[in-house]
Amino acid sequence: MLNAAGLVLFLMADPPNVLTVTIVASVVLGGFGMGLGYPATNLLALEGVEPGLQGTVSGIQNTSLQAGGAIGTAVAAAALGAYGGQFTALAADDQIAARTSAAVILAALALFGWLALLSLHRPFQPTAGRCARSCTSR
Repeated sequence: MLNAAGLVLFLMADPPNVLTVTIVASVVLGGFGMGLGYPATNLLALEGVEPGLQGTVSGIQNTSLQAGGAIGTAVAAAALGAYGGQFTALAADDQIAARTSAAVILAALALFGWLALLSLHRPFQPTAGRCARSCTSR
Protein backbone atom coordinates (compact mmCIF):
# COMPACT_ATOMS: atom_id res chain seq x y z
CA MET A 1 0.00 0.00 0.00
CA LEU A 2 2.83 2.38 0.82
CA ASN A 3 4.50 1.52 -2.47
CA ALA A 4 1.28 2.43 -4.28
CA ALA A 5 1.14 5.74 -2.41
CA GLY A 6 4.72 6.39 -3.48
CA LEU A 7 3.82 5.71 -7.13
CA VAL A 8 0.85 8.08 -6.90
CA LEU A 9 3.06 10.84 -5.49
CA PHE A 10 5.60 10.07 -8.19
CA LEU A 11 2.96 10.60 -10.89
CA MET A 12 1.53 13.76 -9.32
CA ALA A 13 4.84 15.62 -9.09
CA ASP A 14 5.25 18.79 -11.14
CA PRO A 15 8.35 18.79 -13.35
CA PRO A 16 10.15 21.49 -11.29
CA ASN A 17 9.65 19.47 -8.08
CA VAL A 18 10.01 16.00 -9.57
CA LEU A 19 13.39 15.20 -8.02
CA THR A 20 12.33 16.04 -4.45
CA VAL A 21 8.98 14.28 -4.73
CA THR A 22 10.58 11.27 -6.41
CA ILE A 23 13.08 10.91 -3.60
CA VAL A 24 10.36 11.15 -0.94
CA ALA A 25 8.03 8.82 -2.84
CA SER A 26 10.53 6.14 -3.72
CA VAL A 27 12.92 6.20 -0.79
CA VAL A 28 10.65 6.96 2.13
CA LEU A 29 7.28 5.45 1.21
CA GLY A 30 8.68 2.71 -1.01
CA GLY A 31 11.29 1.81 1.60
CA PHE A 32 8.74 1.55 4.38
CA GLY A 33 6.42 -0.46 2.11
CA MET A 34 9.16 -2.91 1.20
CA GLY A 35 10.36 -3.07 4.80
CA LEU A 36 6.89 -4.15 5.86
CA GLY A 37 6.29 -6.38 2.84
CA TYR A 38 9.50 -8.44 2.83
CA PRO A 39 8.97 -10.09 6.23
CA ALA A 40 5.35 -10.85 5.38
CA THR A 41 6.41 -12.37 2.07
CA ASN A 42 9.05 -14.45 3.83
CA LEU A 43 6.54 -15.75 6.36
CA LEU A 44 4.09 -16.65 3.61
CA ALA A 45 6.80 -18.41 1.60
CA LEU A 46 7.81 -20.52 4.61
CA GLU A 47 4.27 -21.31 5.72
CA GLY A 48 3.82 -25.07 6.01
CA VAL A 49 7.30 -25.90 4.68
CA GLU A 50 9.06 -28.83 6.30
CA PRO A 51 11.78 -27.64 8.73
CA GLY A 52 14.53 -29.30 6.71
CA LEU A 53 13.54 -27.37 3.57
CA GLN A 54 13.05 -23.94 5.14
CA GLY A 55 16.59 -22.75 4.38
CA THR A 56 16.26 -23.73 0.73
CA VAL A 57 12.84 -22.12 0.36
CA SER A 58 14.01 -18.98 2.12
CA GLY A 59 17.05 -18.77 -0.19
CA ILE A 60 14.90 -19.16 -3.30
CA GLN A 61 12.43 -16.56 -2.01
CA ASN A 62 15.18 -14.06 -1.22
CA THR A 63 16.87 -14.63 -4.59
CA SER A 64 13.53 -14.06 -6.31
CA LEU A 65 13.04 -10.78 -4.44
CA GLN A 66 16.52 -9.58 -5.38
CA ALA A 67 16.12 -10.60 -9.03
CA GLY A 68 12.70 -8.97 -9.22
CA GLY A 69 14.09 -5.73 -7.82
CA ALA A 70 16.92 -5.73 -10.34
CA ILE A 71 14.60 -6.49 -13.25
CA GLY A 72 12.08 -3.85 -12.12
CA THR A 73 14.82 -1.23 -11.83
CA ALA A 74 16.19 -2.08 -15.28
CA VAL A 75 12.76 -1.99 -16.91
CA ALA A 76 11.85 1.33 -15.24
CA ALA A 77 15.20 2.82 -16.27
CA ALA A 78 14.62 1.65 -19.85
CA ALA A 79 11.17 3.28 -19.83
CA LEU A 80 12.65 6.54 -18.56
CA GLY A 81 15.51 6.37 -21.07
CA ALA A 82 13.19 5.69 -24.00
CA TYR A 83 12.42 9.40 -24.18
CA GLY A 84 16.07 10.23 -24.87
CA GLY A 85 18.63 12.30 -23.03
CA GLN A 86 19.00 13.10 -19.38
CA PHE A 87 15.65 13.05 -17.57
CA THR A 88 15.98 16.55 -16.09
CA ALA A 89 16.84 17.95 -19.53
CA LEU A 90 13.61 16.63 -21.07
CA ALA A 91 10.67 18.89 -21.78
CA ALA A 92 7.98 18.89 -19.10
CA ASP A 93 5.55 16.84 -21.19
CA ASP A 94 8.23 14.24 -21.93
CA GLN A 95 9.13 14.04 -18.22
CA ILE A 96 5.50 13.37 -17.35
CA ALA A 97 5.19 10.74 -20.10
CA ALA A 98 8.43 9.04 -19.05
CA ARG A 99 7.45 8.98 -15.37
CA THR A 100 3.99 7.66 -16.22
CA SER A 101 5.46 4.87 -18.36
CA ALA A 102 7.89 3.85 -15.62
CA ALA A 103 5.22 3.97 -12.89
CA VAL A 104 2.73 1.92 -14.92
CA ILE A 105 5.38 -0.71 -15.64
CA LEU A 106 6.39 -0.88 -11.96
CA ALA A 107 2.75 -1.09 -10.86
CA ALA A 108 2.12 -3.90 -13.36
CA LEU A 109 5.17 -5.82 -12.12
CA ALA A 110 4.05 -5.35 -8.50
CA LEU A 111 0.54 -6.55 -9.36
CA PHE A 112 1.98 -9.57 -11.16
CA GLY A 113 4.10 -10.41 -8.11
CA TRP A 114 1.14 -10.02 -5.77
CA LEU A 115 -1.02 -12.29 -7.94
CA ALA A 116 1.77 -14.87 -8.14
CA LEU A 117 2.08 -14.79 -4.36
CA LEU A 118 -1.66 -15.26 -3.93
CA SER A 119 -1.69 -18.18 -6.34
CA LEU A 120 0.93 -19.95 -4.24
CA HIS A 121 -0.88 -19.45 -0.94
CA ARG A 122 -1.65 -22.70 0.81
CA PRO A 123 -3.43 -23.26 4.11
CA PHE A 124 -1.20 -23.77 7.11
CA GLN A 125 -0.94 -27.40 8.23
CA PRO A 126 1.58 -28.03 10.99
CA THR A 127 3.79 -31.04 10.55
CA ALA A 128 3.58 -33.87 13.04
CA GLY A 129 7.05 -33.17 14.45
CA ARG A 130 6.34 -29.50 15.06
CA CYS A 131 2.96 -30.18 16.65
CA ALA A 132 4.35 -32.95 18.82
CA ARG A 133 6.85 -30.57 20.40
CA SER A 134 4.58 -27.55 20.78
CA CYS A 135 1.25 -29.25 21.48
CA THR A 136 2.50 -31.38 24.38
CA SER A 137 3.85 -28.37 26.29
CA ARG A 138 0.41 -26.75 26.59
